[in-house]
Amino acid sequence: MPRQSLLRGTFTLLFAGVFGRLMGFLPKFAIPRLAGTEVLGLAQLVLPLLFFFLAFARFGLHVALPKGIAQAASKQDDVRMARLFYLAAGLTLGFGGVGGALLAILAEPLARWAFANPELVLPLRVAGLALGIMGIGTVLRAYFQGLSDMRPPAVAATVEVLVRSPAAVLLAWLLLPYGSSAAAAGILAATLLGEIASLAYLALRYRRDPTFRPPKAVRIPFLGSQNVRDDLRFLFREGWPVFLTQVIASSAYAVEPILVNRALLHGGASASEAAALYGELTGLAVFLVWFPTTFSYSLSQSLIPAMAEAWARNDRRRTAELLRQSVRHTAAFTFPFAAFFFFFASPLAEVLFATPRLAPHLSLLALAAPFLYVQGPLGSALQALGWSQVNARNTLAASVLKLAAILALAPRPDLGIRGVTVAYVLQGVLLTVLHHRALVRRLGFSPAGETEGKLFLVALASAATGVYALRLLPAEVVLGGSVQELLFALLAAALLYALLAERLGLYPFSATLTRLLRGEG
Repeated sequence: MPRQSLLRGTFTLLFAGVFGRLMGFLPKFAIPRLAGTEVLGLAQLVLPLLFFFLAFARFGLHVALPKGIAQAASKQDDVRMARLFYLAAGLTLGFGGVGGALLAILAEPLARWAFANPELVLPLRVAGLALGIMGIGTVLRAYFQGLSDMRPPAVAATVEVLVRSPAAVLLAWLLLPYGSSAAAAGILAATLLGEIASLAYLALRYRRDPTFRPPKAVRIPFLGSQNVRDDLRFLFREGWPVFLTQVIASSAYAVEPILVNRALLHGGASASEAAALYGELTGLAVFLVWFPTTFSYSLSQSLIPAMAEAWARNDRRRTAELLRQSVRHTAAFTFPFAAFFFFFASPLAEVLFATPRLAPHLSLLALAAPFLYVQGPLGSALQALGWSQVNARNTLAASVLKLAAILALAPRPDLGIRGVTVAYVLQGVLLTVLHHRALVRRLGFSPAGETEGKLFLVALASAATGVYALRLLPAEVVLGGSVQELLFALLAAALLYALLAERLGLYPFSATLTRLLRGEG
């Protein structure tokens, strides 16, 4: 059975993730220009509720299943691997069906009473249709991740975004004559189409490749079996803390657009303007700053089964090594983005989105970006080591802080939507600090050290050099326009960062990439 190392598995998922995020820019660019930011904002208001119900559909099984599969694989117990998979699939289908029906039923009261915007009824109902498909797709991805083979999830993610992104633009444009609500529903329908395509690929891969097919003897597990009961207890025991964490996080995420919408209305904005402002922040600025989390997410998905397996063998040295590697890799590849977003906020807002008023949001979010980027590996480490309840408590504390900040700052006319940005910053910093503190107290060492701090300083210096060097160019030097100038400055800053990191012995970029290209990652 093919297995991949931590870093190679990470880059397998990263390739698909980066491609997905780049494709994700297509609707972000096109929809505001073709249909307006209000349509994008309506879709962004619905997505938090979709993810809230998705947390119930998955019930933490997307983390419990890889952990169980990894443990069973280390003992070559194919029968238990199969039982775990089929039990997780059945549970997710049931939870997803109930959640989707509930979201469809509650669509009208949520739109009219919670959001005070009837335009959201149709998008909410369309979102409910996607829950079951998203849930079972998650289980199939988790199964392959537990086998430490990240290629099927990576290809599935690529298939999903290849269908979803163009479909979102096309459906929003075709349905716009029927109103903003229909156009926003088209964006959500594109999400459903993408998930169906992704699920079709995973099912086909699972069916055709016998390497990944479990024994036939356990395809219909008997609920009365002691082994089945034990595996059910395992899935619920491991999934419950993750489910609790995600419900806490997604609850705050689901309540957030309601609070923001009402706060902006209280501050004097109209319903359409409030939707547009929220769409610009979450659909454009947050989307861009969150882009590097593609790497930390990919690393986190590879880290969970690897750390769970090492921890199950009581290999403390390997556990510590994996955790430190994950933080160091994350810092090396993502910290430059935080520096770029801070120093290049204005040109990025103008060139990418033609919306200069996004620049303050980008600068503020960049302050929390380094914390945000390492948050994924730290949270995944807590889950892999069986400390998900700590993750849940930390998430609750950070979510309460964010909602309190929104309530305090967003209604102020002098702050408005910028108050929401400040709340995002506070949440990201606090959650990462709490995760780090918990790991230090329980493991006895810090996952991050001087190297990560120096990498961030080098990233800041490189980005600042790129900005000021561009400004100091003689007037007769023409690079071809604002887009070319921005690309030139970013590329120069990135090369300077990589060179300094190598020369100072902070991170071996050339050696790491060489190993990956040779298949030795």
